[in-house]
Amino acid sequence: AVSHRHTETPPSARLLKQKMSADTGVEIELTSDFIANNFVEQYYAAIHKDPELVRKFYGADSVMTHLETSSKEEPILGADRIHEKIVSLGLQGGLACIQHLVAQSSAEGIVIMVMGTFARANESVCHPFRQTFILGKMSPDDSYAFYLRNNIFAFDDAVHGEAPQHTQPPHQHPPPQPQPPAPPQQQQQHHHQQQQQQQQQLSPVAVPQEHPPDPEPLQPLLPPLAPPPPPPPEPAAELEQTDAEPEPPAPPAPLAPSEMEAAEKKIRKLTSEVRQIERALSLQAKTEQKAREASFTWSLNPNREKIETRLHLQSLAITRMGDLREEKEELEGRLIAGLRRRVDAAEAEAEAAKAELQ
Repeated sequence: AVSHRHTETPPSARLLKQKMSADTGVEIELTSDFIANNFVEQYYAAIHKDPELVRKFYGADSVMTHLETSSKEEPILGADRIHEKIVSLGLQGGLACIQHLVAQSSAEGIVIMVMGTFARANESVCHPFRQTFILGKMSPDDSYAFYLRNNIFAFDDAVHGEAPQHTQPPHQHPPPQPQPPAPPQQQQQHHHQQQQQQQQQLSPVAVPQEHPPDPEPLQPLLPPLAPPPPPPPEPAAELEQTDAEPEPPAPPAPLAPSEMEAAEKKIRKLTSEVRQIERALSLQAKTEQKAREASFTWSLNPNREKIETRLHLQSLAITRMGDLREEKEELEGRLIAGLRRRVDAAEAEAEAAKAELQ
């Protein structure tokens, strides 16, 4: 768990805290942990989505060291060269899983250490890594405006190094040494022994003939077959599908004359409420679009819980708007049906009066 330090807020950040609290409705403490968590979340999101977005984190005096092997890598200086290096690494689409995050404030900024695993888009193996960030102050007078001044990234394999596997050459046996020739008497004895061994190998050996045992009766390998089951009954002939069209839905029940005036008032009220929800959703969409198009200020972003709450309220408003529209359409249908009934009744009365006059 990351411990939050409650320190006195400088005057330069007082208005910033008030603005963020007013926007989110939650009292926010701009500690080094809060800023570090927001920065790390957006940095790795930019790496995953598009490394081109990472350039805006760096400044002219930023320095980066990236270690993927145990060989020494020279530091890279400047935002442009760092941006070219990050794009050349092919990190887009990679996923970073953060396991530990530690942040400390210093006189010149914030020091952040991250430990986790990273997997490229075309790999199924997660490599453990360590990364250290130093956020420097953009201005001595502003304690809450930072840029990424130092960045050191290293895979654990590159940090510890892998011991090379030494293989030993196969054991070579010394060549057989030639033996001195034996005396003639020993050669004759050796030759006589070899002849006796060859005769013993060639002499036939009498094997007693035994009557083979009577073969045992063969056991059936499979149990007796059961009688075949009766054939299944033939399925009943399926009913031929007709191309009859489905019956149209029943028309809405017409309103009584006494209910028409109340229905008209309710329809006007529902229409007004739907328009209010539409205007609120449109205004919120325009506000979010302006925020995305504005300059990248990750320290001003609201916290995640408030964003989730706002999205939940937005979904509830959309659901409510759909319910209101359905209720409005139903009332309009019933109102039109009632008016049509009144028109039909008036026409019938006129026809009856015309027939009486004739």
